[in-house]
Amino acid sequence: MITISAATGQLGQAIIPLLLQHVEPSGLNLVVRTPAKAEAFAQQGIRIQQADYADFDALLKGFQGTDKLLLISAFGTVPERIQQHRNAIDAAKQAGVKHIIYTSFIDADPASPSEIAVVHADTEQYLKASGMAWTILRNGVYADDVLRNAAQALQTGVLASATKDAGTSFITRNDLARATASVLLGQGYEGKIYILTGPAVITQERFAQLLSEVTGKPIQYVPISFEQLVAGLKQAGLPELIVTMLVSSQKATAQGRTSQVTNDVLNLTGQAPEPYALVVRRELANAQILTSNAS
Repeated sequence: MITISAATGQLGQAIIPLLLQHVEPSGLNLVVRTPAKAEAFAQQGIRIQQADYADFDALLKGFQGTDKLLLISAFGTVPERIQQHRNAIDAAKQAGVKHIIYTSFIDADPASPSEIAVVHADTEQYLKASGMAWTILRNGVYADDVLRNAAQALQTGVLASATKDAGTSFITRNDLARATASVLLGQGYEGKIYILTGPAVITQERFAQLLSEVTGKPIQYVPISFEQLVAGLKQAGLPELIVTMLVSSQKATAQGRTSQVTNDVLNLTGQAPEPYALVVRRELANAQILTSNAS
């Protein structure tokens, strides 16, 4: 049986339909914090179990009978996420799970300035030391979040960033889902790390150019310091947790830590990941932000 934890997030919901093309609903088990959000899957005959990453006993119950577990990473503070991931791994081991596939991050390095990277680095090491079979999927930065990343720029005509001339190999959730489903359905992936990226590195200056090209509205790229970034985020009223996470992520990007490009998605699925320019156009078109003079 394949179990997916945190299955009602966007990534999990993209993976499940791909699995259902090859396995019966009875062969899937979704462990979720809020079962009501998984009602549509329950109606298809998929087993739904309630568990929070902080609740070891519920995880232990939810993982029973699992051959492969897709452990989708949690959200929270660094200490919270580290402990929650360790809970899930410990519960999986005690429940007799044979193989864990973990959704890590492209920059899983304890030396990274990124808070996200530090969490994933710890989880990777804990998983490797667990004695279970494992596969690590180091996911790139989501390409689909165009509107969130461009919101202020589309309003003001200015895209400010502290990432200097470094870039990111953005990848869509659908491409990540395809690669993940291939690992869950296939064999021979134990003990391997895959770095799942988009096909090219996109700097924030290039992102501004894409926004201009797609919307027909001039978007100016403005490099700023990290001090200016912190001040701007705080002025926007963002919570301290989010400010710290965003700033640490931009520091990692500025060091080139999100600029890897690999062929792992192509090798796992037989299909190359979607170019970022196409993602930008589609997301803005869906939001009806395109203008008549945009080519």
